[in-house]
Amino acid sequence: MALGLVLALGLDLGLDLGLALGLAGVEDAVGVADVEVGDGHTEPRGSADGAAVGLLGPAQLTSIDIKARPPTNLAATPTASPTPVVSDPTVPSPGSDCRRRRSRVRIRPAPDTVGAMPLVVAVLLLAATNVLDNRITPTASLPVNLVVAGLLLLLARWDGLTASDLGLSRLSLGSGLRWGGIAAGLVLAAYLVALLVPAGREAFLDERADLGVGGGLYQAFVQVPFATVLLEELAFRGVLLAMMSVRWGTLRGVIGSSLLFGLWHVLPSASAAHANPLVERWFGTGSTGLWVWAAVSVLATSVAGVVFCWLRLRSGSLLASAGLHWATNGFGFLGALLARGLLVG
Repeated sequence: MALGLVLALGLDLGLDLGLALGLAGVEDAVGVADVEVGDGHTEPRGSADGAAVGLLGPAQLTSIDIKARPPTNLAATPTASPTPVVSDPTVPSPGSDCRRRRSRVRIRPAPDTVGAMPLVVAVLLLAATNVLDNRITPTASLPVNLVVAGLLLLLARWDGLTASDLGLSRLSLGSGLRWGGIAAGLVLAAYLVALLVPAGREAFLDERADLGVGGGLYQAFVQVPFATVLLEELAFRGVLLAMMSVRWGTLRGVIGSSLLFGLWHVLPSASAAHANPLVERWFGTGSTGLWVWAAVSVLATSVAGVVFCWLRLRSGSLLASAGLHWATNGFGFLGALLARGLLVG
C-alpha cells in the first residue's frame, strides 16, 4: 500500500514536471505570449507568476495565447539579421497605463460616497431663505440671496459637481445668450400685445409694482436679476437639477427641481392674491380662494420650471433660462409702468 502511494505521488509529480517542461518547450519553439489561468487572469511570459503557471496543473490551465513571434532558436535562422524592436507609442509600458488612466479621470466624489447630504442641505437652505425673503427680512433679500448663492456653489463643490454640470461652462455662453435672447424676445412680444388689450393691461396693475419710475427701474434691473433670477436659476436649474440628475437621471431631476421651484412660490403667491386686482376678482379673498390660488401658482410655476430646465439643458447654459426668467419678471415691472401710463393718459 505504501509502495502504491509512493508510485502515485511520483506519477503525479512526473506529470506536473512534464507539463511544465512541455510548456517551456512550446514557448521556446513558437513564442508563448500570455498564459491564461482559470480565473481569467493572464500572466506574461517571463514573470514570476507566469513561470509558476506550469505547476498549476491541467485543471487550472485553460488556454495558451500564441503570438506570431520569431523563434528563439538562432541556429534555425543563421543568416537573418536581428529585427530591431520598435516600441509602439500606442501601447503603454507596464505601470504607465494606470498612471495615465488616473490622470484622465476627474476626481469627483460619487453620490454614493457623499450620500444625499449635499442635496438635503441645499433644500433646507433654500427653505430657510424663502422664509427670510418673504416673512422675516424681505427688504434684505438682495444681500441674503447673494450669500445663499455662494453657499450653494460650495455645496455643489462638496457634491463633486463641475461648472459644466451647473450650466456655467464658458464653452456654452454663446449658446445660452442666443437661446436666452430668443426667449426674452418672445416674452416681450407677448407683453406688448397684452398691453394693447384693456384686460391685458389690468394684469399688470399689481400693487407690488406700484413703485414709481425709479422703483420700477430698480426692480427690473437690480432686484430681479441679482436677487431673484441669480439665486433661483443657480438653485433650481443649476445645483438642484444637477444633484438630482446625477442620482436619479435627468427626467427625475427636471421633475424634482421643477416641483421644488413651484413650492418656492407658495409664500409669494399669498401676497400676490391681495396685490393683484385680477387675481382677487377670480379667486376672491376667502381662505378657500387663497388655497386654490396657491395651488394654481404652484402648478403654473412648476410648469414654468420645466420650461426653464428645458432651456438650460438644450443650450447647456444657465444664461438661457436666466434670460427667460428675467424677461418674465423684469418686463413685468416695465409693463406695469407702461400700463399705468397708458391708463392715466
